[in-house]
Amino acid sequence: MNTDFVSAVKFSNLWEGKAHLLDKSGDAPFWDSSDRFNPIFARFLASVDQT
Repeated sequence: MNTDFVSAVKFSNLWEGKAHLLDKSGDAPFWDSSDRFNPIFARFLASVDQT
């Protein structure tokens, strides 16, 4: 994936206003990069719970 392109695209409705890319992570970041994925996912869940 061209992560530079994904990072440069402007979307108006992304959570936290950006794409969350985990370098050197495979198709299942919750599995192979859980130390980096879990804090992001926890913030997302907390933000959903507030609405």
